[in-house]
Amino acid sequence: MLVPVVLTGGDGDGSAGEAAPDGGVSAAVPTETRSARPPDRDMQAITVALRQLDPCKLLDVQGARSRGAPNAATIATGPHACMMVVHPDYSPADENVSVRVGALSDHFSRYSMAPIELNGARAYLYQQGGSARGHCRVDIPVSFTRAIVFEHETYDKRDVCPALRRYAGAAVAKLGSPDSLTIDRDTRPFSQWDGCSFLSQVLGQEADMYTFQPHHADGVADPFSGCATTDKSGKAEATTPELDVRYKEAPEPSGQAAQIAGKTVYLEQLGPLCEATWNNGPSGVRNKWFATTLFTITTGDCDVAARLAEQAISLAGGKPSHADAQPQRPLLYGPDENDTGSLGACVDFRVTGGNADCEPYQEVPVPEAPDQILKAAGVNRHVQCAVFKEAVQGVFGTAFKPVTWGEHCYFVEPEHVLTIQVNVDPRNVPNDYGNRPDLYLDRQVTDIAGKPAVTYWTKRREHFDIYLSPSGDLSQRGNLHIGIETKRGRGREADLPEVTPEQAQQASEVMAHVVQKHFS
Repeated sequence: MLVPVVLTGGDGDGSAGEAAPDGGVSAAVPTETRSARPPDRDMQAITVALRQLDPCKLLDVQGARSRGAPNAATIATGPHACMMVVHPDYSPADENVSVRVGALSDHFSRYSMAPIELNGARAYLYQQGGSARGHCRVDIPVSFTRAIVFEHETYDKRDVCPALRRYAGAAVAKLGSPDSLTIDRDTRPFSQWDGCSFLSQVLGQEADMYTFQPHHADGVADPFSGCATTDKSGKAEATTPELDVRYKEAPEPSGQAAQIAGKTVYLEQLGPLCEATWNNGPSGVRNKWFATTLFTITTGDCDVAARLAEQAISLAGGKPSHADAQPQRPLLYGPDENDTGSLGACVDFRVTGGNADCEPYQEVPVPEAPDQILKAAGVNRHVQCAVFKEAVQGVFGTAFKPVTWGEHCYFVEPEHVLTIQVNVDPRNVPNDYGNRPDLYLDRQVTDIAGKPAVTYWTKRREHFDIYLSPSGDLSQRGNLHIGIETKRGRGREADLPEVTPEQAQQASEVMAHVVQKHFS
């Protein structure tokens, strides 16, 4: 995982020194500018549009029946989630195609998925599979952070992605006229709400303490009907309120029963958390596995959970204050529209915490003298890209595009199989890198284009680094760095591959070219 650090370019066991004096170089290097980021769609309009959709109407039951499942039917699994099954007498572990409206989906998750086009709309596909099942997911984005998500899971090893693409494509065709897909509020309990609007009103003035997003924990059946919060002050996430609403069989009693606002609420302390769970009434679904509307509120304290449960029970029959606001139209993105907010090649760069600091390369001149190059790199991070661009693209190919993030330059490509990090670092000592045998393997001191360099691999060999001394002394401050890191690619679950010896040799060729052109 990557985090912004000073110009170390690598493993964190180097010693960061003081910045070298500017030496007047800043006058010859243009000031780096920050590009304006495109705005996301209005979240209230997105929320209203998603609440209006009946997820069951998005499933192509007639198509399933025509393809050999004559008894195919839909079953609502929550106010904003549904699944299509081969027979209405569904039981857990039966094959199904599910849809969840308003699920969390952002650039970080879409990075691993293969971009596809479905009936003129942008979508993403990801195929998972273990030893005993086939699993495919398609995300149809409606904002930078929300999507309509389809999944097909079976307990054999069939490739279910072609079938899921068909069903998702049929839904896209319907979503061209979203007003024809309106949900019937009278037959779908709690569908007038989304979970975060509801939890915000339950919390009242306390809502200002939190940020809200659809519930995204594993096993959540209906993310849009639930909600997860984060404390704005940075308190531990585990102590903040969460809401889960789904259609489910009546639960077995667990915890301490309490009569709250006419409902039997079960309060159960689970380590640092307390769950308040209650049956809010029939769901209207005939299948016994989904017959009740089950609410769960989780907080760090059972007294708080009971108080919030009382408020939730009283509000559940109401509606949001912005229920009649205008919905987002059109709802889907075209195949060439920006659906992540990323700038240029930054769409192919992923980092923990988001890539808001990522900037596409801004062309800058490279000074003539080596010491001036090092100083210029401390003034404008794009100088690093300029130093390495010709060599990287000449050796690895022009599909690799430079971007900057933190104090680094990266070369990224659209298949997400390899990322190349480069640095021109005036501060740190090259010999300080790769010295931790608990993390690194095969550390060697070598010579590249007449300059001494340190090379090493991570223990899993998914990362290979070179730190070279442009001064000719590995114990002196200042280094050139190239690191190549493998990625899993797009659209399919895969093990992380090792950097090959050929790729490591290519990294050495890049470094040799840079030295010969700029530091000889």
